[in-house]
Amino acid sequence: MEPFEYVLTPRYKGQTVLVEHLDKGGTIISICTAFVRDGKLLNCQMESPERVIPDIYNLLTGIGGSPVMIYINLEEMHFTKESDIKTIMMKDYERKNKLLKKWHGMLEGGRRDEFEAQFPAFKPHFWGAQLIQVLHAVQVFVLTYLLDVQVSFAKVVVGLFLLISLSHTMGTILNTTSMESVPFETAIKAILMRVSKKHAKHKEVATKKVM
Repeated sequence: MEPFEYVLTPRYKGQTVLVEHLDKGGTIISICTAFVRDGKLLNCQMESPERVIPDIYNLLTGIGGSPVMIYINLEEMHFTKESDIKTIMMKDYERKNKLLKKWHGMLEGGRRDEFEAQFPAFKPHFWGAQLIQVLHAVQVFVLTYLLDVQVSFAKVVVGLFLLISLSHTMGTILNTTSMESVPFETAIKAILMRVSKKHAKHKEVATKKVM
């Protein structure tokens, strides 16, 4: 197979465990997702400087800026206990890589209408989602009131907010992009990437001196 440009190598060992739950065989849905903002594919080639990992910060930016549109392709995968999971998964990821490459070409070529025509649109339940958030906040408030820990809870929330904000801001400055799958990940990854680049640079200089 040609090296993948848009996707990573699949984690087929975990898929093997999932298939073991299908005693008589069955179907697993493979999902390929495209994140698009302002007509540009965010999850483009992995080595592209324009690639953006769409995390919670990128998605929330759309509330007051350009929204991130999410396009999903679903593919049924049929497995049995005797299936060669690794081969099936590799072929599926090869399909996903080609699919993302095709979508990227369509968007880059100004064929956004043609691209969007492939996907049936559905309207999100906006107010339902807001209601859930409000009910969750009310539940937390009532619980802290009953336990008489309002002040302590407020201090913890503010403290975590400041820590995460500082970490994320510092990481974004170091690496110019957000990489927040879990709290503090942007800063940790940015620091590790800087250290790795610095180490690689020193190694290159040392090699030139030896030569």
